[in-house]
Amino acid sequence: SNRNLTVNVSDAAQGYVKVNTIDVLPATPGVPANPYPWTGIYFQGVPVTVVAKPNRGYKFQHWKDGATILTTDTTLTLASLTADRTLLAVFVVDSAFNSKPPAYNLVLCDYRFQSWDAAAPAGTYPPNMQFVSMNQDDPGLTAVPADTVKGAYNYSSRTRINGLGSNGIAFINTGNDNTNPGYVPSRLGGALLALRTLGLNQAFVQWTGGTVTPNSRQYRIRLRYRIGDTGPFQDLTDGGGNPVEYVRNTTAGHSQTFGPVALPAALLNQPYVQLLWQYYYTGIGTSGSRDQLRIDDIVVSRDKCESVASGSWQVKTTWSCGRVPSVCDDVVIKNGHVITIANAEARNLQLEANARLDYTSGGMLLLKGP
Repeated sequence: SNRNLTVNVSDAAQGYVKVNTIDVLPATPGVPANPYPWTGIYFQGVPVTVVAKPNRGYKFQHWKDGATILTTDTTLTLASLTADRTLLAVFVVDSAFNSKPPAYNLVLCDYRFQSWDAAAPAGTYPPNMQFVSMNQDDPGLTAVPADTVKGAYNYSSRTRINGLGSNGIAFINTGNDNTNPGYVPSRLGGALLALRTLGLNQAFVQWTGGTVTPNSRQYRIRLRYRIGDTGPFQDLTDGGGNPVEYVRNTTAGHSQTFGPVALPAALLNQPYVQLLWQYYYTGIGTSGSRDQLRIDDIVVSRDKCESVASGSWQVKTTWSCGRVPSVCDDVVIKNGHVITIANAEARNLQLEANARLDYTSGGMLLLKGP
């Protein structure tokens, strides 16, 4: 007779299950967009093999049947389905996972990129960043990173990235095939930043885009993201659902600051995510030089710490951020809350109406600003 085998996963963002030859994924023909729990019908007496497949940044922990842990092996073979079965593949964060560029641990403090020197050695990058070239000439939004830039930052012609000191970095593509060493002609694609967001409830990004030299072939810089280090990038959008991007200006020296814009919930509590400031061709202008555009003053910040009740400064549950505030945190004591404090640090402090700090003997709060 026939038996039902149902498979489920602890978190579909962390991994999936393969049943015999079927990858239980939305991309598999015949599998629904939200596939879990997934049920197949099998003949009694015919072996069925299930394999747990963790996504990058996660690892498989064990198979469960109800409350029973069956095995920690990713592969489980059911020799004979004598009754209907329901199996759960449990995945967890792989705390050891990293990639290139290595991720900045945002739970420690804000990430800041504020300058890049024209004399920086060829093939080096700001911390936790890489500069990338794409898989297309004059790359549009469908282009994907194909390689890292390995050239110097002080060239004055041809495809290049220029270090602008306190004004950040500038991108420009050219059609000259005799290009600068370390660059691919007309395929420059942007700047990639890797972050670790484990333990964060909120995070925000702010940056400045600018026009160094406007030209006839028009480019823009759009901020995009992905979870992990593979797959397509998605647009980061503002509160109105619009892509966050710098639109070139006809005036050299023009600049615009964006944000802080909240990172989407899908990017939070992740071991590895990437932000891409994509320098892309709009298709406007079919001849002549390309726009030279820049990015600068990138700040990726954490959520502020607001008191959720009266209590001790040193207790995590006192705070909405779920951590004890540090010198990297903006702190808000909410209306009517009384917080007891010994020695502590914060970046800034705001006291709402009837809020109070009670210091223990010799206690001190050091504010670092700005």
